[in-house]
Amino acid sequence: MTAGVVISCEPLETKHQLYKDGLADRQRGKLKDFEAFSTAVLPRILQKNLDTILRVGFPFWELLSPIHEAALDDKIFFAAASLQTSVRFSN
Repeated sequence: MTAGVVISCEPLETKHQLYKDGLADRQRGKLKDFEAFSTAVLPRILQKNLDTILRVGFPFWELLSPIHEAALDDKIFFAAASLQTSVRFSN
């Protein structure tokens, strides 16, 4: 546990469960047309996530002291000039 935190795939599991709960089955005819399939599925996943956020709220993450400027490579990678980093966080 080098990072000092447990990494969870739970946020992605929710999307996977939505997909398995029939979203894919209802779009079966578009499976060979990747563009049509994505156009049909992605907005539905986005809408479901928005509904969840509006119902239960947005997860809150906060950097705790000491907070530092992120490394230049990280700022470039994330395309965020004001990126900050910390060794601790709260969720």
